[in-house]
Amino acid sequence: MTRVVVLLWIVLLGLVTGCQNGGTSKKTEAAVNPGVLDVAAPAPIPTEQPVAAQPVMAQPVSDVQPVSYASNNPSPTSTRKTYTIKKGDTLFSIAKANYGSGRDWQKIVAANPGLEPNKLKVGQQIVIP
Repeated sequence: MTRVVVLLWIVLLGLVTGCQNGGTSKKTEAAVNPGVLDVAAPAPIPTEQPVAAQPVMAQPVSDVQPVSYASNNPSPTSTRKTYTIKKGDTLFSIAKANYGSGRDWQKIVAANPGLEPNKLKVGQQIVIP
């Protein structure tokens, strides 16, 4: 323990005596090496000659395909199916049966506005997205 205290005193003493030169080291360094304060001029930037713009020639288009705005995909409502609530059903069990994971029960709630998970009624029809 005493070795640590002695070592700390030596370090502190070195710091205090090392800082007593009053900042004259910068002046001394500048006097010894006068080029320290010189600022070098930046190197010249090479300039490039501008390139003349080439005219753009329009090419005839021969493979024009008509644009179709009708979708070939079935509408999202036709891919949804309905499910009739049975006794003992929960949204978790319905999601597990349809998605493989009961954690996806929120998809069912999102597809059925106004559906309250705690108030399912036997015979109620819900949409399974």
